[in-house]
Amino acid sequence: MKKSSKREFGSIRMLDSGKFQATYKFGGRTIYNPQAFLTKGEAKSWLAAEQFRLMNGERPDKLKKPQPCTFGECATEYLELKTNRDGYPLSPSYVAKCQQHLKGKLSVFVNEDIATISSQMIEAWWVRETRQGHRASTANAYRFLRAVLRKAVRDGQHDGPNPCQILGAGSAKSGSQLAAISSSELASIVSFASPQFAVYLTLSFVAAMRFEEATALRVSDVIKTQIDGAPSYSLRISKSVVRVGGEFVVGPTKTKAGSRITHLPTSIHGMLENYLGSLTDGPESLLFPSEQQGTYIHNSVLNKQLKRVCNAAGLESKRFTLHSLRRGGATALSENGATPAEVQQLLGDQSLAAAMLYVRPTTRLAALIEKFDLSGVS
Repeated sequence: MKKSSKREFGSIRMLDSGKFQATYKFGGRTIYNPQAFLTKGEAKSWLAAEQFRLMNGERPDKLKKPQPCTFGECATEYLELKTNRDGYPLSPSYVAKCQQHLKGKLSVFVNEDIATISSQMIEAWWVRETRQGHRASTANAYRFLRAVLRKAVRDGQHDGPNPCQILGAGSAKSGSQLAAISSSELASIVSFASPQFAVYLTLSFVAAMRFEEATALRVSDVIKTQIDGAPSYSLRISKSVVRVGGEFVVGPTKTKAGSRITHLPTSIHGMLENYLGSLTDGPESLLFPSEQQGTYIHNSVLNKQLKRVCNAAGLESKRFTLHSLRRGGATALSENGATPAEVQQLLGDQSLAAAMLYVRPTTRLAALIEKFDLSGVS
């Protein structure tokens, strides 16, 4: 007879800092340890003490009147303890972006007691920020504000409901359309680029990569195989790199689906082979190192290079960015007949809705409608 296993009280996980966080459920709420523990044993002891208190009819401290907590303190705790949908710690790029919001758009709330933040305060902040433009970045800051307040409501640090009640604020857009580079425009731009930047632009387009993914590539991520005696190349995308506090931090791709292997078309084999032949630092060296320091290239440097070659190609009015390459590759794949699921696979997006944001309307609509056979309709 199989021996039944005893269910343990609560759960423990290790944080990026190497410390341990303990949690348990009570009354539909998740109760956290007040501070991270140095050892797993300390976390187990805390859980045991909490279990003993509950058995004796006491309530968790989190459900008692909490100590005053500023929004900045609650936001810092949120970034430390929150995990993504796959149970992993938040990505360094997301944490860095949220920390920038705390220093910028959300700085007005940082020293406020989170219990006193009201809907009126948030509405006034929203109006003030959106009047200055940059609606997309304000919406991004609003989503972070809403998430921190949601946790505060759940943990009893704010008497609900969540004061973030502005309809549509979390999905507001700037109104400017993100441009997508076409295949012909890419060819014009590449003709004015250095060999390294030409390959960077081309791979970013055909693999529809985020710039954090392209910058993190190593030489060994270009995979050469033989198919029916002919060479075939593919690209392994498994890492991303962001700059946090002046330091480059390498981590996983933005989503689990972002870790992928993408086929590279035969038409770029010659360019790719010539570039690989010029690299001499071994398979684990960066595929696109900084020319000055030999380390990762910052996206601001890449965007400046892109602006320069666009101006040289007479495309300065397009206002292309590195993300225009990602959207251009996705659009080109769609125009060539790819299904939405195939576009999502190329982009490495977690959801189909996220992938479709990168695909602009194609120019094939009239031609597709023309194919309707309605000859039997009188």
